[in-house]
Amino acid sequence: MKPNHKYSILPFNQCALCGINSDLKLSHIIPSYFGKSIKGKCQTIVDALNPEKTPKPQDITKVYLLCGECEGKINKWETLFRNRIMPKNKSILAPVIYGEWMLRFAVSISWRVLTYLKYSKLHLTDHISNKEFEKFVPAIESDSHKEAEKALNVWKDFLMGNRNDVGIFKQHIIVLNGENFPHEYSNAVGFTIFQKNGILTTHALMKHFIILGFIQESSSLEWEGTEIDPIRGELGKQQKIPELYFNWLADMFQEIENSSLTEWQSRKNQKDMIRAFKSGNGFYR
Repeated sequence: MKPNHKYSILPFNQCALCGINSDLKLSHIIPSYFGKSIKGKCQTIVDALNPEKTPKPQDITKVYLLCGECEGKINKWETLFRNRIMPKNKSILAPVIYGEWMLRFAVSISWRVLTYLKYSKLHLTDHISNKEFEKFVPAIESDSHKEAEKALNVWKDFLMGNRNDVGIFKQHIIVLNGENFPHEYSNAVGFTIFQKNGILTTHALMKHFIILGFIQESSSLEWEGTEIDPIRGELGKQQKIPELYFNWLADMFQEIENSSLTEWQSRKNQKDMIRAFKSGNGFYR
């Protein structure tokens, strides 16, 4: 792997999870099967790491990140989610029971998102042509960097089996069943961060599911039925989210809905603008 390869973001040639010097594998930030499940239905999947070939409906964001052993470990949790949650719950209505593997799956997503955002190039908001979408692709504010680093280390230790819990850096999962939110859009894949009024989370949108990795939490905001139980839980129960996040999410769905193929195609030769999405905060539809 060459250091300047288009899929290289790490400043070292070590596995970002276990730290071992090894040939790194191409790792998807969001499980690849989510990208595969939408590419046949929509022609607007954009690979933010390969702007010269956008729109490119073959794949979603992937980078050299993990050694083969760590890639295999994370793949086991991804397979459990795909086999135990997705087929049984295509309607996203019937309750589905999950085990302790769910927390590890969610943490693996949040850890990858935050690791990517830490090492990837900075987001250049000046070159986003759709200014309405700009608010959904922010950089983590400087006074939150310390907490973000703590979350990254806690999630890493949890995935490596060096600790049994995630402490205050909890994981939430939101199910999109077509009835929860205005402009709900469940044929999109992407990741960013959500930060408002003292709250900061990683935010991974994966079709019918959203994974939130909490870095900073506000006690004034109420979440119900979304926190992932570390031992055993159930998807399909009624969920309640704070109005602040509800409004942000509804606006985001509206902007994703408004982003047409024509708009994406008009950007493909604007390399300065495309670099704005190299932080990985782009959305794939």
